[in-house]
Amino acid sequence: IYAAQGYGVSVLGVTLSEAQLHEGRARVKAAGLEHLVTLELRDYRDVTGEFDKISSVGMAEHVGRRNMVEYFAAAYRVLKPGGTLGIVDHRADPMLPVDPGAKLGYVNEHYAIELAEQAGFEFVGSSEINANPRDTKDHPNGVWSLPPTLRGGDVDRAKFVAIGESDRFTHRYVKV
Repeated sequence: IYAAQGYGVSVLGVTLSEAQLHEGRARVKAAGLEHLVTLELRDYRDVTGEFDKISSVGMAEHVGRRNMVEYFAAAYRVLKPGGTLGIVDHRADPMLPVDPGAKLGYVNEHYAIELAEQAGFEFVGSSEINANPRDTKDHPNGVWSLPPTLRGGDVDRAKFVAIGESDRFTHRYVKV
């Protein structure tokens, strides 16, 4: 919605969640952007066409380590040469081994860069705009212990609300 409102660009969003699709379409309609924003119930691997930019937010933990190579390959396949891939995801503790299934939702930042580069992307920069040093990354329900999910319900709720959302990395890659 932000890109369509602010820049007048056409947007395609895909999700496997019917609830997310329903909520997204309601927001698009409320913003009057149906002519610019299309949301579909579709696997990212089935997307076709060519895109100037791809934005991936909170996706890698759902893909998991086993499918990360395919994840970056799918983005590379549909991005135009010189196109930009932006990724925001929950940053794992770099001192811990890579969690194969990202069971706690955290993704090793350096591992993500390595796989993106193996797919053919050039890592061109990062931002700390989504960093949160209060996130200790050792919560019983992983990132889902924190807002907005608060999976633990009332157990330690005040503590998790005080921490805020997860510590996230924000990366920019270019298809070379």
